[in-house]
Amino acid sequence: MFTHNNIEIVCNVPTLNIDTNYNNQLLLELGKFKKDVSEEDYGKVADLYQTYEIYKYIKEIRMGESTFDFVNCPTNKKMRIINNLSPRIISAINGYIEKTKIAGETEITATDKESNDTIKLDVSTIFFENTARLTEN
Repeated sequence: MFTHNNIEIVCNVPTLNIDTNYNNQLLLELGKFKKDVSEEDYGKVADLYQTYEIYKYIKEIRMGESTFDFVNCPTNKKMRIINNLSPRIISAINGYIEKTKIAGETEITATDKESNDTIKLDVSTIFFENTARLTEN
């Protein structure tokens, strides 16, 4: 949770479903740009990508006694809200996003019940190896 000027932003890691939905919305928005993005549009594309990335991680916004459900509000309203947040809050949210992504890339361990050995699992490697096997067959 991040607080600034009596505004609390509650963040959490998005589910795969939320992540996919926002990515699909972003792709629709990006489809409005020409294939050869101009330098001017490049900044707009980068801002759009960053904004949608922030959308994924905000759960709710609290102001005093009021709580605003950010997840279920329309995208155009989310855009207005994000554009009016202070740079300090945006920076804090971006920091949270980076920390969660780094944490997601670290090793996961499991304990073998029979031998009591700790096994390190690299989930990303396992996923991509299995995906490669599925596409080869």
